[in-house]
Amino acid sequence: MRTAVLILMLLISRGICFRGALVRGASVCSRPFTDRSLSATSKKTLIAYFTDVEGDKDYLDRYIDLSKVLHRSGADGQDLVLRDGAHLVFGGDVVDRGGYDLEVLRTINGLKAKFPDNVHLIMGNRDANKMRIGSEIGEPKSSHSELDHHGGVYWFRETGRVGDPECDNVPTTSVERLKWMLKSTMGCPDSFEFRKAELEEERGVDLVTDEDVVESYREACSPSGLMGQYINSAVVALRMGNVLFTHGGISKPPEVTDDKLWGWRAMPPLFDGGKKGRGGGGSGFQPWYEAINSFADDQRKEWRDQIGEGGVWATKGGYSSLPNRGGSLMMYGMGWLMDDAGKRSKNPTIIYSSWLQDGMPNESAKSAEVEEIFNESDGLQLIVNGHQPHGDSPLVVRVGDSDRMIVTGDTSYSGDVVWQGGEQQNMGRQGSKSGRGKVCVSEILIELDSESGNVDNVTCHGVLSDGSKYSEFSVMDKLIGKEATEEDFGPDAWVDGGSDGGLTEARKTWWVKAYLGDGKYVGCHARGWSVTNKIIQAIPNT
Repeated sequence: MRTAVLILMLLISRGICFRGALVRGASVCSRPFTDRSLSATSKKTLIAYFTDVEGDKDYLDRYIDLSKVLHRSGADGQDLVLRDGAHLVFGGDVVDRGGYDLEVLRTINGLKAKFPDNVHLIMGNRDANKMRIGSEIGEPKSSHSELDHHGGVYWFRETGRVGDPECDNVPTTSVERLKWMLKSTMGCPDSFEFRKAELEEERGVDLVTDEDVVESYREACSPSGLMGQYINSAVVALRMGNVLFTHGGISKPPEVTDDKLWGWRAMPPLFDGGKKGRGGGGSGFQPWYEAINSFADDQRKEWRDQIGEGGVWATKGGYSSLPNRGGSLMMYGMGWLMDDAGKRSKNPTIIYSSWLQDGMPNESAKSAEVEEIFNESDGLQLIVNGHQPHGDSPLVVRVGDSDRMIVTGDTSYSGDVVWQGGEQQNMGRQGSKSGRGKVCVSEILIELDSESGNVDNVTCHGVLSDGSKYSEFSVMDKLIGKEATEEDFGPDAWVDGGSDGGLTEARKTWWVKAYLGDGKYVGCHARGWSVTNKIIQAIPNT
């Protein structure tokens, strides 16, 4: 049975095409959508994007109800149908914080299985780290008390915490070890109890044991399990026409000073010696794009087939030129590297990097260096990703004075947005298990010219954290994706001081995010995870 599932899973992820026409260079999702001929029958191709569901089935349901490319059918409304000719991209981080990981996985994997050529999955950091489960808490149906030794995790070195490799204090039973892993090493402290509740609901019983929860994780995170199916179907980077989808940003983190170690110049083969001749750095955008997905393919094969050195990868971490059961892909999903002396450094990875710094677009996102990515990428016009939450609607960053843009779609902390001025008030988390609350939702829509691959339009629609709906608007609006100015917004351009949102430092301008009609826009400002919104009025005729 496991072999059959693996074969089906690989067939689903192989040979991506439009209308059955195989894209050149197709291995297991290694170089999808580089061909300019996007559709044989339509002049326009519609792509819908959403991201970072993180196990929140209520958010997924809201997205399906909102979507202009998905609709429900069947007597119970559970059969999902994709609009003819349309494409759906899910941006990664499918599980962890919403309480219904298994149900969300079944839905998204089911869409991929039903529409293998038109549904596309991106690898997120919360997806890649689930590759650790088997080696750290055991394979399905293995012992719960006699686990292999766990030497801790490299990022806790010299901290004295549980998991410090110098302390030898990792729990030795499967239950306690899994609880520790989820809470302390995967950023999802409630997931163990969430899984127990989900299993009780699915099984219709009041008692699910802790060992049942462990077994559920073991099975789901095995290569043939629900999480494993997602991992094996997802790509690290996806190009469709002149659009690039990744989970994280491609910006240059402030900590990275070497120009060869950021953006499309940075890739794991720089660290593993260019295995199979797939070296990166300076060889151009297209070779990088092909190599980064080939790297992921190789790593997943190691993980599926248990090729290479066993044991707990996380204790030492790092990239390896030798097979290590997928450890280098796990590393690529991490935010930090650490050398033997315990010195931390930023891991330049498009799974984990961000366009934001202290909650706002960082300087590199607006710099000539990012323009260079577009200039050297054979016509790239748009980069779309998720990963770092930002308020209750997608964040647009306009690159230079051109129409080229970055759009980020993660709104997983929308339940905490603060509204300044006016009558708007966040409806809060409303008892939801995740940080989204129960109203906010958004969909990004991209319209491509099917022959050239050029981006004709990018729009967004959805519901804000105060419960108000906003109709589809073009993010290519000249006022969106940059700081508000007095020329365009008058005094509304400025962020008020005072206690609202804690914005008490020197005067700042709002970042313009969304258009609500009648000259009204959503302005936002953030500090870290705290995001403040205000409706700002554009001066007529701007």
